[in-house]
Formats: sequence, C-alpha cells, structure tokens
Amino acid sequence: MSLRLAFHPGWTGPVDASGLLPEKLLEMEIPAVRRVRLPVGREGMELGELCGVEDVPDGRQELVLAGQTGALNRIGRAMTCGSLAVDGDAGHLVGMEMSGGNITVSGSVGNDPGASMTGGTIRVLGSAGNHAGGRLLGRKYAMSGGEIFILGSAGTETGCELRRGVIVVGGDCGPRAGCQMRAGTILVRGTAGDYPGMGMRRGSLLAGKCGLPAPGFTESRAAELEWLRLFFRYLSRQGIILPQGWAAGCSRRMVGDFTELGRGELYLYENTE
Repeated sequence: MSLRLAFHPGWTGPVDASGLLPEKLLEMEIPAVRRVRLPVGREGMELGELCGVEDVPDGRQELVLAGQTGALNRIGRAMTCGSLAVDGDAGHLVGMEMSGGNITVSGSVGNDPGASMTGGTIRVLGSAGNHAGGRLLGRKYAMSGGEIFILGSAGTETGCELRRGVIVVGGDCGPRAGCQMRAGTILVRGTAGDYPGMGMRRGSLLAGKCGLPAPGFTESRAAELEWLRLFFRYLSRQGIILPQGWAAGCSRRMVGDFTELGRGELYLYENTE
C-alpha cells in the first residue's frame, strides 16, 4: 500500500521536505503523518495543513508526492532505502546525501540533484538544473556513488568533482560537465557544452558532441573497450536507448586533463548517429 501526499495549490514559498522519507512515513499511521511538521519559510506547518494524506491500495510500498510539488526542496534528503515518487516537478537538492533507495521525478528538478549522494538511484523524466551530483557547501565530497538518470537536459557543471557513480543525461548539458572529476562515468547523449572534463584527474565522459574541448586534453587513439559495450547494455536495461551507431565505437577519443593527473577520458560520438 502506497502513501500519497497531495500538496494543495497556491504555495509560493519554498518548503523543506527533508522529513518526507519512505522509511519513516510508511511505518506511521495516517493521523501521525498528518501531524508531521515541515519548515515553511521561517515557520513550521503540519502536513495536514499542506496536503491531503491517503493510503492507496496499489500493492506497492511507495511514498508518492503529488500536487504542488515544485516548491518542495530537499526531497529524499539522506534517504537510505525504499521508493519515493514525485508526480510532477521538484525543487532544489532532490536526493541530497542519499545513500540508498530510488527516487523518480516525473517532471523536472531544480539545482543540485544528488548533491553529495553516496548510493541509490535518482531518475528524472524531465530536465535538471545546475550541478547535478555536485558537492554541497561545507561537505568534503561530491557524489561518490549511486546513479542519476536525467532523461531531458541538464545545466552547467554536471558531475563536477564526481568521485564514483554514474550520471546519464539524455539530452544536452551546459558547460564544464565533469569538471574536476576524480572518477566515475558521465554520459551525455546530446551535446556537452564547452570544456567538458576540465581539470579532471580520472574518469570517463562520453558525449554525442561537445563545444570547445578543455585545453589540457590531447587527441588519442579511439579505443573500443569491453567495458563500454557492457555499460551500453546496462543502460539499455535501464531504458536509456543510445543511437545505434554508438555500438560501433566512438569517432574521437581524447585524454586529459594534463593540467592535473591526466588519466581522464573523453569519448565523442560525433559521426555515429
């Protein structure tokens, strides 16, 4: 049985939704859920004032957020397990610091989805703002595990300082994707902006096309590696369909950034559509 929270329309100020976690709310009775307080502006309000609360007999164990969800920030913060679905858009910092579980957003999300996450999966059916998988202010690391699938476009510095994990963007993304990467994999099905991988030490960044390459990269032999074939098969099982030509190998491979350690890879599939 799922728990559905349908937020009332008309809210314009941000709501801190950190307390809305499936591992917490699904164990509570409905009256207790309605009494849960969320920070709204400088004050707090009970869930019963913000949304309707109901059990849905669908045979699943899932927390569903619906209605006026675009004002909800920090959805799934520090989530460890379970399933959370957002029926609509979401605000900033979706899945920040999460270590497990699954978050699905049917619309678009704001900035910093998956910031400093260590595990779990975030799936955004729309687009995302800037700094997906980035590092929270005051935290030591950016994303260091887990997966982020963005089926639309993404903003600037996607995967900045990525240490481990996978970020997939189904459309285009802004400049400096994968900047200062330490490890992990980023795939941009469309066009990455200028300077992808700038300052990266290790890791792999794959893109259909890119803008200006970072000056610390140099051309290298185009390699078709077994891990790429396995990676593409895995993405196919996740519903990420790549252009058929990608399976034949990339058209251009660059290595860098030699202003850093220089063990990063940039794969471009410019002529393989």
